[in-house]
Parts: sequence; structure tokens; C-alpha cells
Amino acid sequence: MEKRSKGKAIIGIAIAVIMLASLMAILPTGTARVDTSSYLTDRNGYMVNPGFVVLDIVDNDTDPLKIGQEIIFVNTVDGDVVMIQGREDTNTDGEAFSASAFVTEIVGDDEINGIYFDTTSMARTGTYDVSVAGRRQALSVSRPSIPIELKVGPDIVSTITVGTDLRVDCSGATDLSPDDCVNLIITDPKGRQIKTWTYDTSIQKFDEINVHELIQYGSTNPATQIDTTDWILGAYTFEVETEEENARGLDLRSPTKTLTMLKGEVNIDVDKTEVGELQSVTVTVTGVYGHTIHLESTAGKNYVEFEDGLDDFADTIEESRLYGNSGCYGFDFVMEEDGQMQFSVRFYDTGAYTLEATDTETDDEDTEDVKVSEKDVTFDMPSTVVIGEDLEIRGTSNAGDYIDIAVEDYIVYTGIPIENDGSFEEDLRTPETRGTGAPGSIVIEAFIRVAGEIAPPLGTEISDEEEDGSVSILLTTGSLTTQLSATNVAQEDEFSVEGTAAGSDFVDIVTIAPKGGSGRGINPGSVAGVPGLTHDSSAVSDIDYGYLKDLYVDEDADTGTYDVVVVSPGRNGVYDELNSAELFGSAEFDAAYGDLASKTQKQILAILEDATIDAAGSDDLMIVTKIKIETPIVRLNPIAAVDAGTPLVVTGDSNREEGYTIIVTVVGPVELTPGTVKVENGTFTATFDTTDAVSGTYTVQADDGDGHTDEADVFITGTGLKAAEEGIKEVVEVAKEVVEEILATPVPTPVPTPEPTPEPTPEPPGFESIFAIAGLLAVAYLVHRRKN
Repeated sequence: MEKRSKGKAIIGIAIAVIMLASLMAILPTGTARVDTSSYLTDRNGYMVNPGFVVLDIVDNDTDPLKIGQEIIFVNTVDGDVVMIQGREDTNTDGEAFSASAFVTEIVGDDEINGIYFDTTSMARTGTYDVSVAGRRQALSVSRPSIPIELKVGPDIVSTITVGTDLRVDCSGATDLSPDDCVNLIITDPKGRQIKTWTYDTSIQKFDEINVHELIQYGSTNPATQIDTTDWILGAYTFEVETEEENARGLDLRSPTKTLTMLKGEVNIDVDKTEVGELQSVTVTVTGVYGHTIHLESTAGKNYVEFEDGLDDFADTIEESRLYGNSGCYGFDFVMEEDGQMQFSVRFYDTGAYTLEATDTETDDEDTEDVKVSEKDVTFDMPSTVVIGEDLEIRGTSNAGDYIDIAVEDYIVYTGIPIENDGSFEEDLRTPETRGTGAPGSIVIEAFIRVAGEIAPPLGTEISDEEEDGSVSILLTTGSLTTQLSATNVAQEDEFSVEGTAAGSDFVDIVTIAPKGGSGRGINPGSVAGVPGLTHDSSAVSDIDYGYLKDLYVDEDADTGTYDVVVVSPGRNGVYDELNSAELFGSAEFDAAYGDLASKTQKQILAILEDATIDAAGSDDLMIVTKIKIETPIVRLNPIAAVDAGTPLVVTGDSNREEGYTIIVTVVGPVELTPGTVKVENGTFTATFDTTDAVSGTYTVQADDGDGHTDEADVFITGTGLKAAEEGIKEVVEVAKEVVEEILATPVPTPVPTPEPTPEPTPEPPGFESIFAIAGLLAVAYLVHRRKN
């Protein structure tokens, strides 16, 4: 909207009390009105509103407004400030706005002057008070919307056939004025907007129309509805938007609706063209709204049933229904407003069937063939099942709604649902299920049943019935294995008991101290009043039948050899002599065996055997293993002396558990960096860097952190003496070279002279002196070696 402003706009929250000067109104006082009817203009052949609302402020009146509208308060003058405030204790409490922009709008030959206010800044709906120049009235503010529905007749549709008259129903758009300008945006399957549609001599406009015209497209009068003749097939979208400059400032858009356009002739389709007996097929028929369609199976009539109560069967014409041996095979129906109806049909024999749909008003027809094969069940089950585990019934069916199961010619379970993909599954307990209590091969049979068909009673003998699928499996008895993580365990360590127990849901694990019930076992508080006994349980995996239990050994547990007893209740889930899943604590156990605290290790083992595996006909299983509990030991092996710079390797052995940490320290003239090592196979090894070590004796200590230690001494030659030793060796080598050179030099022969015999000349040093020097050096070296 074009505005010519004569003053500075002030639109926002009022935060102070504004004292207004008395101004003379330029318009006479009268009845308040929200009006634009006097300012309509032509657009695209339709009379439409301007881009604003004209409002007179009149004392004690109330006018409706929509958020988004633009207002001109016409009984104001330049310089006025219009105050708009929320009303106390209502949804608008605390809201406040002011407006002072004076504008002039030209509509045709009319000039409209007044204070301008844009309601888009208002966030809350409800009642506001507006005042200016001593006048005060109320505003009822609401948030507008544009509802839209696509209909044929009275019904909302999402699909129709080409040529069907379509209603675009916006009759609920009461927030719009009949003269507001709108666009009915219709987008075809190719993404093109349809702004006008011409059929024969009829022209329908959808772009830049007023609301009055839009409402006509939703009328119940077919003459004003949208004509879809020759529309292309596919998905269309519909929405309505306002043209703000000719809709009183409103900028609105409706929700988007989608409509699929189908062929304007009869068409039949099925979701499956190949099925098994008894399998349902969904038949979809499209056609012209209001036309009568005849649907029939023209082949195999006595083995066809259109299912009553499913899909649109209830809308068929009852007196037109045709019946054969299996049920209704044909009928008439009137095509509904969305141009598409569905029916469910079932076939009771193999063969080829033809379904035909005919428009009785145009004789247009279409057919679809369905091939029906023999019903069949395929099992997908393990070939072997341990008695005591679930019998996992799994498989697929090409027909029906339910599967009934028989074992060895007797019905044992009924009503397993067949899923949409044909699969079915159910778990049957063994040995509780009839025919699954004894080892050996059994035959499992499946019978397909449809919804509504009565299920056979459990226990029914069916040896004379033809099954729809079968499988043979082998039932085996349970088994038990066990293994200890170690044969020797130190106090305060752990060991594990693991194995498999096929056919059981759990195992019990019992340890018996060397002194029996009165001893101090690995967990003295495990069994009340019997400190020499422990009792633990472990669940058995449904996947691999495995079990695992970690047991901790008390620091004060008796040392010696313990019995580790693993016992399984077998396929019946109870210990047979006790007839209970509880090994200890039951009244039966206490009554039969009394106080275990006074019993020896051998006696307690005999009691456990009597309560389980020795009972008549028992399927319980037991394995007894031994484990030795020891005092923790850490022991160092002898350590050889090393020179500085050579790694110092420390080894030892320990009965601490695998992976236990041993701390090794080396302390002497200096302390080497401590090392932590793990126990592996009862031994440990630590290596120390001696580069910075000085000569002297060092104490090596191994400590398990629980007070168990061992010590040993080792001599390390320090770096200073080592250098001296190397220097002496070097001097000796030089001396040896000098001696060898002297020995290799010949002694010169004296030349005789006639002169008198001279005085004796001192002889050069003899070889004895040279060897003496070398000897002294060697002695020094040997003395050094002896001292160190």
C-alpha cells in the first residue's frame, strides 16, 4: 500500500504515560465502523478492497480486527497519537502500542487521511482499548485463517476421476471479506499453475479473484463448481493466498491440499496377480462418480468369495449380490465421490480366475486375471532341539490368516498369525508341549486357516488330514560341560567357572571347603550357617547354551583343595529328588538332609548327588572339579651382576591370578625407576635401564600390593669405575705395541777404532725395564678387578 506520511511513525510498546493535547477532530463524531465498502476498485474484472481498513474511533464502541490488517484511524489529525493497550486480567494484559504516522491514501477519486497502524506487530488475540484525543473504544482482535477442503458432493476427497465436478470449499473463510482479493493456486502434475480453465464456452478464473467468486467454486450447485474435463492424470495441489494490496493488508495463505486425478473410465487393478489358495487379494476399481459399476468373477464362480465386512463391501447393493458355493462372487455398487473403491476377494481352489468390472451406464469395462496356486507352508527351523529348550516354530505361508500346529498327528497349538509378508513364528515349550518329552525324531505339521474359520480343539487327531507343510526335527537330551580358569588360586584372587548347559535355563555352582561345612570357604556368608559352603547360580544363554560365573576367594579362606560342583536341573527345570528349582533353602532339602555345617566335604558332595542325579528317573546333570586355594606367593629368581648400561632383567614366579599386577623396585646407591608387570602363566619379568646406575649393591623387591614380597641383591658396576677400567686396558694395549716395536728393532754393531779404549758408556734400558712397566700396569688392572 502506498502511503504519503506527514509525520514520524511511532509504532511499538508504549512505556510511558503520554499527555495528549486537545485536538479538534477533522471528522464528525458518529458510530464506529470498520469499513472499506466505499473504496472498492476493479481488479481483473472483480471488485476488491483496498489495502487497509478504515476505522472511526467512537466512545464505548467495539470493532473487530484481524491480525495482519492495516488500519487508518480516519477521525484523527496529524499530530495525534493513538494508544492501543491490552485489557487487564485478559490474554492481552501487558500489551501496548502507539501510532502517530499520519498518512494519505488515494482510492479512485477518494482521499483518505488518518493515523496509520499495522496490526502485524500484535502477538496476542483478545480485547484491546484504543484511545485518542479523549475518545476511547474497544477492539476485538483475532488471528485470521483460510480453511480449504476439496469435495465431491458433501464428501472430502483426495482422488477423483477426470470430468468429475470438484468443489473447492472455503465457506469457512469467515475472516475474509467477500471483496478481499485472493488467488486460488492450482498446480498441475507438471508443476504449472492453472490461472484459468476453459471448457467449451465456459471460462473459469482462479487468479486475482475476490472471495465472493472463490466461494462459488465450493457451492453445492454443480454449475459453479470446477470442471475437471480433460485435466491430465496425476497429482494436483490447491491453496488460497490473499493479495495484500487488495485484501485490507492481509497476507494469508491456506493449507495445501493434494488431489490425485484418475482416468475417467472404469478400471480394475489387483495388488497380487499370483497367490496361493485362501490368500486375500485386494481389488481396486476406479470409475466415474455416481455411476453404477458391476464387479464379478467370471471364471471359477463357485470357488470365489468377496469378503463381507472388509473394505467397501458394505456399500455394495445387497439385492445385486451373486452367490456361489464359497460365497459372493459378484455385485453392483455406485462409485463414490473419490472415484475409487476397494474390495477383498479370496480364492478356495487352484486355477486361473478373471475379475471383470463394467460401467453399466457406459458399458465401459476392464478385466484382471489372477493365478491361484496350491497353498503351501515352508518351515525354517533348527534340525535339532534340546529337550528343555523352546521349540521355535518358524516359517512362511503363501496363503491364509493363521497356522495351526500338530506334533505327531495331534494338534498342539492353534492360531499363529500369518504376517503380511507371509511369515509366522511361535515358541512352544519342551517337554510341556505334547510329543516333545522324549528324545528322538518327531514330525511337525502345519495347517493353514482363514479368518472366521473355527480352529480345531487342542489334542485333535489329524492323521487323516492333508497338511499344508511339515518338517522333521530331532529331540535330544540336555548336556553339561564345565571348565575352571585355573587349578590353583591365591587368597584374595578370582577364578571363573564356565561351560555349556543345553536343555537348562540355569545352573547352580557350589564350592565345598576342605574342612566341609564347618570350614571357612571362599565366601563364608554365602550359605547361612554353613561357612564352608558357597552357592551361586548362572543363567544359561538361549543362543549358545553358555554360562559363566566369576568367584572371589576370601582373604581368610581355608587353604587346600576344594570341590567345585556344577549341577543342572535338566529339561524339567527342577531337581528331581526335591521337586524344586531351589537347591538349598527349601523345606524339602532341610527336612531330608538337616544341618550341613557339621558335614564333611565328602558327605556334602554325597548329599548333593542324592538330591539331584541319584534320584530315580532323574534328568539332572552334575560335574565335580577340584581347585587348590593357596596363600599368595611372590618369589624372585637369582639375579646376575651387570655392568652399567646393560639392562637388568628381573624374573620371578607367583600364584596370583592371571594378569595380577606385581610392583618391582631396585634401590641402592641410586633408585632405578620402579616397574609394574603382570603375572602371566604364573611368572613375571621386569627389565630396568641401568644407564645412570653407579657402582654398588642394589636390593630388588617384588610386591603384590597385599603385603606379600620377596627380595634379592644384585651388584651393578658403576659408570666411573667402568671408565677407569677401560682406560687401563687402553694403556696396556699401548705398552704391548711399544714392546713389540722394540723387539723388532735390530741392535747396531760397534765400529773399532785405534784410539785408546774409551770410558764405559751407560747401556740403554734393557728389556727388563719395559716388561716391569707393563707388569705394573697389569697388576693395577688385576687389583681393580679384584676390588670390584
